[in-house]
Amino acid sequence: MKIGTFGSGNMARALGGALAHVGHEVMIGSRDASKAEAIADEIGAGTRGGTNDEVAGFAEIVIHTVRSGPSTFLRSVTDLDGKIVIDINNRDFPRTIKDSPLFPSLYEQNRADVPNARLVKCFNTMAMEVFDHEPAELASFGVTAFIAGADEEARAVVARLARDIGLSPLDLGGSDNADLVEMQADFIRAAMFGHGKFLFTSQIREIPAASEPRFGGRKPGSY
Repeated sequence: MKIGTFGSGNMARALGGALAHVGHEVMIGSRDASKAEAIADEIGAGTRGGTNDEVAGFAEIVIHTVRSGPSTFLRSVTDLDGKIVIDINNRDFPRTIKDSPLFPSLYEQNRADVPNARLVKCFNTMAMEVFDHEPAELASFGVTAFIAGADEEARAVVARLARDIGLSPLDLGGSDNADLVEMQADFIRAAMFGHGKFLFTSQIREIPAASEPRFGGRKPGSY
């Protein structure tokens, strides 16, 4: 698939590179095309570089790595109409307790900014270092890629991309759950910053049922 990135930072390089090396056609975007081209050369695998506007015209799927909405740096957002845009961003993480509003989520802010795009939240709960692993090795770790968004078909496409690069997708459904994905990133980053390690991830797995319930099984209750 034709995949582009808005932005050319760490996650754009790592995620774009991971997708390029499994056969997708990737274009890195930046306000400075020469910077994007240099990063594309570093990635290899046929990756190209260009402006964010060029990415918007080229890509079938755009990985949005910039915390501000696309309208703040694109000449026009109409190139995104009908396209899948993957929002991988997280809000500023409060290192100390402070009075800061959590809502609306960045997802909702971006959805308002590009209302005709097929916005999906994903890839925001892992650091770039995760993608230093080859897909087969990464798959052995069972790293969960949480997915949320209003468009079911777009979520399915993003799930396939996640599998391509060795992640285990978990579809959480509609856009109302995008804020939960952002809060999951807050939890993971608390561990990262607390321990100074960037390879903390989430693995959510369904385990098999016990052969017999030990304590009478689940009963109806009031909550």
